[in-house]
Amino acid sequence: MDPGTKETLTEAILARLVEDIVSGALPPEHNLRIEQLKEQYQVGASPLREALSRLTSLGFVTNETRRGFRVAPLSPEDLLDLTRMRVLVEAEALRDAIANGDTHWEMEIAGSFAKLSMAVSRPYARPEEARHTIESAHKSFHTALLGACRSHRLMELQSIFYDQANRYRHVILADAQTLDGFVERHEALMLTVLKREPEQAIELLAEHLEITPRDVYGVAGADRSPLTAQRKRAS
Repeated sequence: MDPGTKETLTEAILARLVEDIVSGALPPEHNLRIEQLKEQYQVGASPLREALSRLTSLGFVTNETRRGFRVAPLSPEDLLDLTRMRVLVEAEALRDAIANGDTHWEMEIAGSFAKLSMAVSRPYARPEEARHTIESAHKSFHTALLGACRSHRLMELQSIFYDQANRYRHVILADAQTLDGFVERHEALMLTVLKREPEQAIELLAEHLEITPRDVYGVAGADRSPLTAQRKRAS
């Protein structure tokens, strides 16, 4: 097989596996047997193994010597740890973006917010369509917020952590009708960023990220975040 063809096939199967893991079609701790996946996705063993190896490094899959590939488990502890890391990484990236963003960056933020607002307010025939559309617009908005950050390593970490958190957000975004205050919170964050108020913007971002542990598990993630603890010590 041509290397380019194999790479394209690997990317395609990786995207399908991520979608099925996030949606729950492949539930947490599900045993990912190569032979079964070959039949299910109509693809060869080689690109499958490559895709599963990549998903292991991205945190979607675990690979243990005796148990093989499995869908990574979900837990309140994992979500809290993931949220702490997102707050640390995205806060630093946002601070840098605010310091260095130009007019084009501002326009990208405003445009992505408009798309997010429309995605939430429009009617949908199926909950799955709503989740997919809103999640796509949501990711674009958060990417735009940090778009002027000069550190590619921070942006790579942000993307990885964002996608890991998507498994938990799926619980919230599965029904667009439950998104009370969703647009308003993003609008407040956008306006604060565009005013170039980094400390207030970072605080709003942290509060936003800490909503997921509360809404998914009822866990007070905000009480455990490093930024919240820092604010409490300062007061």
